[in-house]
Amino acid sequence: MHWKVSAKSHALILALVFVGASVDSLGGAQIGRATAESLVRAALTAMGETPDSFHVEHWAYNGAPEFYNFQAWRPNPAEGPAPLINYFFSVNRQTGDVWDAMACTRITSSTLSARQSATRARTGLSAEALETLPQKSPNNCQEWGKRRKVRN
Repeated sequence: MHWKVSAKSHALILALVFVGASVDSLGGAQIGRATAESLVRAALTAMGETPDSFHVEHWAYNGAPEFYNFQAWRPNPAEGPAPLINYFFSVNRQTGDVWDAMACTRITSSTLSARQSATRARTGLSAEALETLPQKSPNNCQEWGKRRKVRN
């Protein structure tokens, strides 16, 4: 079987590959896992952490299967009962919103917001379209209006 692909379709496929995006079953653009991880690292920076000191890895979280879920951890240099510093993040695949999955709060900062806007532009999600998307939170937190503003 031979598939014919138009030049326009071929260009779209290449663009999606190069910007780290995919298209979901409903036809909406999604960010890629690598892009989601970079947003998590930006959230760590906004939280006052040094992202390079953290191991960021996939986290299997049943409370948010439609999100990219990550655990970020590093050894705790302070003596005490917790040998690790852990954060758990969920990243909305369409909007790039980053959530603290345990606190059920969306993390925002001016720097993170700028990166999210650039990511949305690469996937073709306009500010107008963003307003029309269902407001999703991991594990149905329903905390959309409650944002945790952290450092700029």
